[in-house]
Amino acid sequence: MEPAYVRLVGRPGDLAIMLLPEDQMTVYFSKHPKGGWKPYVLGRLLIEMMTYSPIHSLQKEMLQTPVLMLSCSSDALCVPDAIRKAHSLSNPASKLLYRHPRTACLM
Repeated sequence: MEPAYVRLVGRPGDLAIMLLPEDQMTVYFSKHPKGGWKPYVLGRLLIEMMTYSPIHSLQKEMLQTPVLMLSCSSDALCVPDAIRKAHSLSNPASKLLYRHPRTACLM
């Protein structure tokens, strides 16, 4: 039996690991070489990914280590509120760099 594959990146409504708006899809694929690489993953990875929570890993493993966290106001995949929550749970020495489309500031 052949393994089932799922798209790594897709538009909202597609079956894919990451759902991105059209403008972000264009940017995403512009960063990858043409030919050779196929943006698919094994479907069975979805089972593991459904139970994975970065925020729980942060609480268990990273409280000892300062972390640089980056956030962008227009990120649809990793929204700023999730980054702020992770920052609040992390080591007090951690820094959060928040990027607005027009400005950058350290929070």
